[in-house]
Amino acid sequence: MTHGVVSPYAVSGVFCVDVQKNKRLFWKTYRDPVLATTLGVGEADKIEAAVTQSASTEDRGILLCGSRAAVFQVKYDVVFYVVGSSKTNELLLNEVLCSICEVFCTRRKEMDSEALLKDYALFCFIVDEVVWDGVVVDIDRESLLEKTTFQRGSKKAGFASMFQTAASTLRKKFVK
Repeated sequence: MTHGVVSPYAVSGVFCVDVQKNKRLFWKTYRDPVLATTLGVGEADKIEAAVTQSASTEDRGILLCGSRAAVFQVKYDVVFYVVGSSKTNELLLNEVLCSICEVFCTRRKEMDSEALLKDYALFCFIVDEVVWDGVVVDIDRESLLEKTTFQRGSKKAGFASMFQTAASTLRKKFVK
């Protein structure tokens, strides 16, 4: 993206926190084209504290923390949240969050911290398919489910099978 261009499709970070253990399970930040900065550790900690506090009384919500907006959703013992600049459309942030949670939950049938850690590679793959370098690229749940479909006979759901599926999907799209 060109410097100075305001994009409504930008995300600053995607996070997951185990509420019971108060432990970060997943943290990925991106350079925000709106603010021209990367979400720092101190700022992420402040947002995480605000989200964790709100998550103790609500299952989902939107928070404004300084120049950042965060949407969050609680699933069992995990709080998932997506952060963008305060100028980013909260509906888009919410769609990103819902897409990630719904696709992972559909693939795993549960959405607790143990499931997340068991299929960490799958979760990372889903996040990367939804947000690439801070730009929202795909929030279509059907498309994401197709990309994350593994070969039924394979017991391995690791990076190799995910990338093999992604490569075949790309070949189908570009080689017609």
